Amino acid sequence: MKKLILLFFLTVNVVFSQELDATVIVNSENLSIRYREILVDFGPMIQTYLNTTKFSGSPWEFENVKCSFNIFFSTVSDESNYTAQVVVTSMRRVYQSDKFSPMMVVNDGTWAFVYEKNQSIFLILIILTDSLHFSTIMHI
Repeated sequence: MKKLILLFFLTVNVVFSQELDATVIVNSENLSIRYREILVDFGPMIQTYLNTTKFSGSPWEFENVKCSFNIFFSTVSDESNYTAQVVVTSMRRVYQSDKFSPMMVVNDGTWAFVYEKNQSIFLILIILTDSLHFSTIMHI
């Protein structure tokens, strides 16, 4: 399988041309209350970013891609190094219907990243490898 490159986080820029219709659900029950409080805005911030960023580089003439990002936090170390399971699901509309059908589901149980409350979102180039795990390629 060819490597699929995803631009996951970029510097926040408000762009009015949407390409994603994303829903982000965060579960931080495995973390202490202290870290849950730090992550309280994480889901809405990522959802806003995904839904307001233009990813294609050209005018998007199609229906927005309906998708969901379910993030299950598992551990935190050094105050800002998080590990989580992320399940990304994309869906397509069923022909001549209001219903949706799953197109792709990616489950990565070893997603690791650095997050500090109130930091701006920055570029993290993510690559989906043949083993279906996200790997961080570059930080800017």
